[in-house]
Amino acid sequence: FTIPSNTHLTVKNKMKMLPTNVGAYFVFWEYGKENVIVDGGGTISGDNDWHRYEKAFAGSKYFGEWGQIFCCFRCHNFLFKDITLTDAFGDSILYMGSDRPWETGERWASGLTLERVNVFRARRNDVSVGARDVIIRNCRFESCGNQSVKGTSPRSGIDFEPDGITKYNEIGNQNVLMEDCVFKDNYYDVGSFRNNMDKFGKIATTIRNCHFNSPLKIEGTNWMRFENCYIPFLHNSKYKTSRLDRKSVV
Repeated sequence: FTIPSNTHLTVKNKMKMLPTNVGAYFVFWEYGKENVIVDGGGTISGDNDWHRYEKAFAGSKYFGEWGQIFCCFRCHNFLFKDITLTDAFGDSILYMGSDRPWETGERWASGLTLERVNVFRARRNDVSVGARDVIIRNCRFESCGNQSVKGTSPRSGIDFEPDGITKYNEIGNQNVLMEDCVFKDNYYDVGSFRNNMDKFGKIATTIRNCHFNSPLKIEGTNWMRFENCYIPFLHNSKYKTSRLDRKSVV
């Protein structure tokens, strides 16, 4: 499906994907769209629990990197509010700028808002963000990437990782705020790899008033601030993390 620009989609019931053996798919493919609202209190489900693991894709039956419910590239002004997304084979929401080499004009994505969204049981990430002017508030991220859903890397409740930023610096995260969110039973609660470039020169992503229960995987990341958060464990395996500001972190 594709939601056209300037559309308000209200989901009051449950939309459930039929099982497939396809290793890469999008339930909603959004490219260059703008001014879209998705709300209504309903549920949109991928096919993870009933996916047919019959054949390998990219060398693995458990691939799933491109198994999104909402795949949004180079989009602007999307609001997700009061809905539940669950059982994504890959990500529930991917919202990124475009690193495609044929792109002309602006590459960045902007204006993503998530308010009171429940995101459960994604295999890869509940939400992946690489955009400008983002607000994520009062959301719940649960059971992402763990063994019960056959998790696949990065396995994070939310992942701040703009693909292609080293080549196209303008698609990095800017003016991102996440606050008052709940995390439970994720493999990692937060992941980040190259949130923005070191030369960006100011805080790009602020995470405030969140109590984390699982490790945070912060690698090669610049310009991220935590305020009034509980962080049980910070995982950094091999990439240098700089410009990570922990203000009032417990």
